[in-house]
Amino acid sequence: PFTGLKIFNYMKTDSADFMLWLGDNLYYIFDYHSYKGQLKRNIKTRMKKKLSAFLHSKQQYAIWDDHDYGSNNSDGSFSAKQSSLNVFQQFWPNPQHDTFNYYTFKRQDCQFFMLDDRYNNSDDKIVLGNTQLDWLKNELLKSNATFKFIGIGMQALNPISTLECFYKTEKEYKELIAFIKEHHITGIMFISGDRHHAELMRIKEDNLYPLYDFTTSPLTMYPIKISKRSSEYINPNKVDGTYFPSYNYGKITVSGTFGNRKCILELKNKKGNLIWKREIQANELK
Repeated sequence: PFTGLKIFNYMKTDSADFMLWLGDNLYYIFDYHSYKGQLKRNIKTRMKKKLSAFLHSKQQYAIWDDHDYGSNNSDGSFSAKQSSLNVFQQFWPNPQHDTFNYYTFKRQDCQFFMLDDRYNNSDDKIVLGNTQLDWLKNELLKSNATFKFIGIGMQALNPISTLECFYKTEKEYKELIAFIKEHHITGIMFISGDRHHAELMRIKEDNLYPLYDFTTSPLTMYPIKISKRSSEYINPNKVDGTYFPSYNYGKITVSGTFGNRKCILELKNKKGNLIWKREIQANELK
């Protein structure tokens, strides 16, 4: 809410079939406790011309995180969460999954599993909740997609993160990893936002292919640089050359022939210029 929106001009003209919003898509500042306040904030945001033009340029899918759900780091105890859900679903025409704010959709041989990290969140112990985690496992089991992208508002794979991270749930994370191993589910990749910088994480679990987490942000909120003295700055799980502490957006392209597919990850700056590019072969995720 505090900077310019020119990045959307470049995102509008960049070739893409659709956009994935990964939370904090707007910020409730003082208006998160009332339906009227939430509604006005969304309307005011959508009236901004650069953003509106981008929203009209391609199909949009979205999940939320704390700031477009409630207050900073708000969890399942947030008193106005039903109001937040009502407003969010009015402004984002995602595929519906009953009354919950998580869903899946498929494009060609790619499937996207868009998660809700807020409604059932409880401290660091629970992010998804049993119902959502069971749903995710069942959908992964049914999927025949080459690439299975799991979208979540907070960072997913950062073992030494000092902030919110799905990895830190321990029980939920370990349960999901054990399920992936047991059922030989291929092609998993995480995509996330939240951190006010970009980076690509790569971790290796025993008896499993490498897991990647493509974190991108911010679009318009202020960037946050990691201190060079912190353990996160020299994080051994970070892919070299992928940390970028400025305005950015990510682009994912999937190409190649059947049996030889690859996923191309690109990070671009606020003017659409390429910062880095990495290729991940589908055969690596087996």
